[in-house]
Amino acid sequence: PFKIRAYKNGAEIVRSHPDDIIALARAGRLAEVPGIGDALVDKITLLATTGQLPYWDDLKSSYPDTIFDLFDLPGLGPKKIKVLNESLHVAGLGALRSACEAGLVASLPGFGAKTEQKLLAALNYAGSTAGRAHRDTATIALEEILAYLRTHDAVLLATAAGSFRRGKETIGDLDFLVATTNPEAVCADFASSPFATEVIAAGTTKVSIRMENGLQADLRAVSNAEYPFALQYFTGSKEHNVAIRTRARKRGWSLNEYGLSALEGNTAAPPAVYDEDALYRFLDLDPIPPELRENLGEIEAAESHTLPRLVEWTELRGTFHNHTTASDGTASLEQM
Repeated sequence: PFKIRAYKNGAEIVRSHPDDIIALARAGRLAEVPGIGDALVDKITLLATTGQLPYWDDLKSSYPDTIFDLFDLPGLGPKKIKVLNESLHVAGLGALRSACEAGLVASLPGFGAKTEQKLLAALNYAGSTAGRAHRDTATIALEEILAYLRTHDAVLLATAAGSFRRGKETIGDLDFLVATTNPEAVCADFASSPFATEVIAAGTTKVSIRMENGLQADLRAVSNAEYPFALQYFTGSKEHNVAIRTRARKRGWSLNEYGLSALEGNTAAPPAVYDEDALYRFLDLDPIPPELRENLGEIEAAESHTLPRLVEWTELRGTFHNHTTASDGTASLEQM
């Protein structure tokens, strides 16, 4: 676990570093970057200078490519996939289905008959849908869940995040964010709500459920102070967030879904941030609407005060077409 954490941290540092990390590596200056240890310095330098990394090639060649499809199934993590691979030589979705249907998975340590049935159900779901829903279908479910969350005694704020909030036409899953003083209660109630036909994962601050229509709904519970940062983070997109975090680092701040913290050498106090607009303004940007957060030039436009203005309700125009008793309607012109 410690080695994995070191690689994940190193990857995040490389991804969000404000300078050209490849140029630093080729110049032998990676050791100057905080958070990258000697082993990672050697490997990144080798990759940057030769374009190859035998350590990665050896790791990848030790497993078939199809084994990584297993990580997309709810309820399967690295430990269980390792057991499946070593005990039953399962290295893909087809092999897993065969093992489940033969009853072999239930006999493995840490699995059981119930887990085997859940895996079969997950495989059936994965095979029957591309995992995305049109916005109209998602909207109906989303509004019902939001209404439910907003009536919860422990919920202070609740909103939708993710691709729905960014206005995408199709939705992979529904993302909800709540501010609360009692995350355990909110998460427990969400897991047992009428919307949940299956609980995919449940914790004290996050819950994932499957709904009757097949959609997955994910809930994150944070404090009131964390809410603006979490809303910006979980709205996405990933590319936009990476660019925003990089911008924060250039100004001496580490930004994540929980808040801002000063980097080494920065003695300033964190600003008071009560909403997303304040966060963007702190980074010397005009507030960026969720629909534009794709890292396609919106950050540069926000910096130069040239963000496009989105269509608003007051600009919509429509035509009414009514039938009265003059034709086949049931009301008079005056009544209409």
